[in-house]
Amino acid sequence: MKATEAGDVTNEAGSLTAENGDVTLTTGKGDVVNEAGKDAEGNTVAGNVEAKAGKVELSTENGSVSNSDSTLKAAESVSLTASGNVTNTNGAITATEGEAVLNSTAEGNVTNTNSEINAGDAVKLEAVTGKVENTNSAIIADDTVTLE
Repeated sequence: MKATEAGDVTNEAGSLTAENGDVTLTTGKGDVVNEAGKDAEGNTVAGNVEAKAGKVELSTENGSVSNSDSTLKAAESVSLTASGNVTNTNGAITATEGEAVLNSTAEGNVTNTNSEINAGDAVKLEAVTGKVENTNSAIIADDTVTLE
């Protein structure tokens, strides 16, 4: 499953699942967001992006990527990449067999707050010029954990 847009890509209270492949949400200019929202009865529902046999990739060349009150899960790797901020707030990121990477490639920060990141391989939180923050969160990796 692949969604490529010129503007923002948002999964609000939705569920995107690939049974046998990857889930890729990409934009050249704009934000990529996986977040909770309200259902018809007014209940809060988490956003869910899952690749049952592949990887999950959220990326933007000129914007931010966020996972808020929601879940990103992949059998392989999970990657969040942006030139701006990369945030995981009250979220869960699981890469069962691969690595979990949150990467700000330019001016942004990488922030993991009140969340859990779990990987069958390594976990990497990387910011080229910004800062990396891990607050009230659990980072669990079968291999290395890197914050830089």
